[in-house]
Amino acid sequence: MHQQLRLLETIHNSLAIESHWELLHWLQGGVQELVPHTVLIAAWGNFVSGQIFLDVVSPLTSLRTTTVSTEVVLPFLLQTFETWKTAGSEPVSFPLKSGAFDNEAPGATENGAAKYLAPMHWAVVHGMRDERGDAECLYVFLTDALFVDSFDTKGLKLLLPFVDAAFRRVSHLPMQRLMALENTELVHTTQHPDTQHVTSPSAFEGLTRREQEIMRWVSLGKTNPEIGHILCVSPVTVRNHLYRIFRKLGAINRAQAVFQLRQSGLAGEHA
Repeated sequence: MHQQLRLLETIHNSLAIESHWELLHWLQGGVQELVPHTVLIAAWGNFVSGQIFLDVVSPLTSLRTTTVSTEVVLPFLLQTFETWKTAGSEPVSFPLKSGAFDNEAPGATENGAAKYLAPMHWAVVHGMRDERGDAECLYVFLTDALFVDSFDTKGLKLLLPFVDAAFRRVSHLPMQRLMALENTELVHTTQHPDTQHVTSPSAFEGLTRREQEIMRWVSLGKTNPEIGHILCVSPVTVRNHLYRIFRKLGAINRAQAVFQLRQSGLAGEHA
């Protein structure tokens, strides 16, 4: 009964959040009691292309949105997203493997936050789909505790929509506004083919044979699991290949990559 009352009180308090400070205070108060954590990473966007935006909330000054480089946490977030999806998009809790936040990852040497993330031993994860924004939203609660002895799945499912709403009521930081503007421009070019950048044939020559093969199946409308079955690899492997392909082509999603493939005049060869 006490736990239920704390959950209701925490939900009620979320409705008054209007600033980053109030969000931090709320997360370190009632939410902390329900889901103990050292840092909360909110990630949203396209987890297939890797076009992801972050909010990082923690009482540690070295672990904030302005100090954590996307490159440092992206591999971990992509893998965590796959774990959550494999669990049926239900809350999951798991220990972190050594090197989850690799200090050798691109950008880690310039971003000191990696060493502060390294001691995190456990993750509690849940997310939700934003249909209007065409994005996935993932919330990763990290703790330096060696073991999480209790995990209230039902409580987290009830709480998460209010965590999501609280983040949405807080304005973007200046750096996030710039990233959102750049993302809007990319989405505009995807939705309006006449304005899209056309990749030259030489760009596709930079794809490996396996990457070209994957793009062929993508152009035929195959999903990651279907492509994995055809090529006898895991869907995660397919996703990682796509992430590299999108980076090489400067595409943000499958549709844009296929469009560029066809506009380059290589559709007959690769698709």
